[in-house]
Amino acid sequence: MKRKVYLDYLNVLSAFAVVMLHTNNVFWTFSYNRYWLTANIIESVFYFAVPIFFMISGATLIDYSKRYSTKTFLKKRFSKTLIPFLFWSVLALVYLLHYHKIDITNFSLITLLDLILNSKLFPIYWFFMPLFGLYLSMPLLSAVDDEKKKSIFKYIIMSVFLLSVLQLICGIIKLPYFNLNVASASGYVIYLLIGYYYMF
Repeated sequence: MKRKVYLDYLNVLSAFAVVMLHTNNVFWTFSYNRYWLTANIIESVFYFAVPIFFMISGATLIDYSKRYSTKTFLKKRFSKTLIPFLFWSVLALVYLLHYHKIDITNFSLITLLDLILNSKLFPIYWFFMPLFGLYLSMPLLSAVDDEKKKSIFKYIIMSVFLLSVLQLICGIIKLPYFNLNVASASGYVIYLLIGYYYMF
């Protein structure tokens, strides 16, 4: 795949946005003071960070099957993400245990798994599980015929958009929404499709 320089710029911009969000923890404690208004602006302006990262993944990885097998794809992806996730989670656990920031009463394997898998050690690791889910979705998206891929993705994107408008209308007229969703674009998958359709 030909390198798209603008994706590098988006990566850098999103990385900067992540740093801004992670240094903006005061936002999560509401206050009438002026600093909270500033924090709110920062949180709103840089909210795009993770969605853009997911879109870039869609633009660069959905066609992985043209370069290597699914086995190689999954091996490469998880070696770059799962191993760091586990390493830093365990390191965080050691740190928090050392400084007695975790209650070890009734500590068990289930407790350990809960702390790591549900990002309770460091909440900023929340995005790893959605990312792993997206990686597991890639083989299905990659299997769509190349000639139909863009049209099918466009159909799903437009369906999600129209249903979002429908939810807005239901909210305005105070009609409880009736849980009509596009299952093929549930969770964060829609970002992969948008990334592929508009960035690829």
